[in-house]
Amino acid sequence: MGTPSYMAPMLATGEGKEDERTDVWALGAVLHHLLAGHPPFHTPGPALAELVRIDTESPDPLPRHVPEACAAIVARALRKDPAERFSGMAELDGAIEEALGLRAAAAAPESGPDALAAGRLDIGSGEAAAATDPPVARRA
Repeated sequence: MGTPSYMAPMLATGEGKEDERTDVWALGAVLHHLLAGHPPFHTPGPALAELVRIDTESPDPLPRHVPEACAAIVARALRKDPAERFSGMAELDGAIEEALGLRAAAAAPESGPDALAAGRLDIGSGEAAAATDPPVARRA
């Protein structure tokens, strides 16, 4: 069944079927908890009260210090309608990477004399090394 604080509405009400968007909801609830310090529908008292909030209310707001891009990801992951959430973990992962500025790291590998001179080209494999890898010393 799961922990009520991280349970998607369709599980809380017993309606609908589980799919990858159910997991997207759960991860959105975990991200909310990490950013806010409490689950998105935190309710003191019985779990039933929390399940009612999950089904009928919007998540608690995130703190102001949370960047807008992160808040938007959490909000989309926690949409009531599964069709409005990320389609799956790959799409959610891509949104997180983009928000963190990690998409540029997936650019095409460098090649040519400049990459070789900077130590970013491995002559043995012909592939570029990551920009953060230290240059490899070569014997003449």
